[in-house]
Amino acid sequence: MVTATGITIADVPYVNRYSKIVDKYYTRHSTFMSRSNMDISYPCRTVVANNPIHPITRAVVNHTNTLDIVDPGAGNTIHSGFISYEEPRYFRVSGDDEELHIVKNIRLGDIGHSTFFEQDKDVYIGETIYINLDTAPLNTYVFTSTSATEITGAGAVAVDSVEISNFMLNVYVEDNARLSNSVRAKWEGTGINLRCDQVLPFRNVCNSQYTNISLQIPQMANTKLKRIINCVFNGVETLADASDHHNLNAEKISELASFIDSQQLQNSVMRSEFSTGAHLGNTDYVENERFLLDSVIQTVTQYSYTWAHIDDFSGDDSLKYDGEHQKHDFGLDLNVPRNYMLKMKTPNASNANNYAQYSFAIVSRTLHMGKDGTYWL
Repeated sequence: MVTATGITIADVPYVNRYSKIVDKYYTRHSTFMSRSNMDISYPCRTVVANNPIHPITRAVVNHTNTLDIVDPGAGNTIHSGFISYEEPRYFRVSGDDEELHIVKNIRLGDIGHSTFFEQDKDVYIGETIYINLDTAPLNTYVFTSTSATEITGAGAVAVDSVEISNFMLNVYVEDNARLSNSVRAKWEGTGINLRCDQVLPFRNVCNSQYTNISLQIPQMANTKLKRIINCVFNGVETLADASDHHNLNAEKISELASFIDSQQLQNSVMRSEFSTGAHLGNTDYVENERFLLDSVIQTVTQYSYTWAHIDDFSGDDSLKYDGEHQKHDFGLDLNVPRNYMLKMKTPNASNANNYAQYSFAIVSRTLHMGKDGTYWL
């Protein structure tokens, strides 16, 4: 979303990756249970065997008493969901040789969490604005499979075309004259200053057994760093592997520690593998459990399916949309640049099998809208 003069009001690069992860963290479970397949994440409303998730390498599955393997063949297999009916639907699947028709009715705020799109306030910009919508490449969100029983990279085939029709953007307009005039008068006077979150995206590649990633968060006046959300995807990022962002039993990341300005943010290194008699596992879940409170993610296994590590600097103990959270400017002051680092053990990563690692830094800034223009303070 940009103004005619080129000022970016909201921007969500890698939105297909960002929304795939954060919607399950930000959405309250009560809201989720009322959702349908017209939204981003919604309940599967089926038994676990009919809710396939991303391809799972059999080598990482060693607790078959708790994890339901639909196809125990070699290589990548279908892996089912974990909770019947209330778990998110991971794939939308059509019948044999049928075209799949999908209708979506999505709020921009659900796609652009922690951006201007999520604001629940009356604003008046006073100049022409443009909203540019770009889709991801076709083979990153739709494919056909040559196998009736497996969703695998080998069995996935690109489709010829997808038709987008009946596209409509609904914009809400304040019809209360008193409120409208009040907002416009403020714009014509001193202007409207709105505290607003922005997303700073970073993408890196993990291609060795040990990966250190350093992110430079730039110096920005009047800006606070609220949190950084880290996730990892299959490096192929197309067809069946496009949605492969699980870290089940530490397949992608087995150990993790994060640092801000050389200071470690955890008491000890986090471990993602299942617990055994020899060690305590899933300590990454323990670190992130507070962000899952009342969210779509209900279990340790579901956390592994939609794996993310979050470092929060704002003091919030959960991620949620409550209509007011963006006005809070708690966080780490960016009056100086900050260095954020991830130290990871990625045992299965190599040049031939790399991972795409994404970090989304959420910062709080002040957007000014007035007759003198629209700009960030």
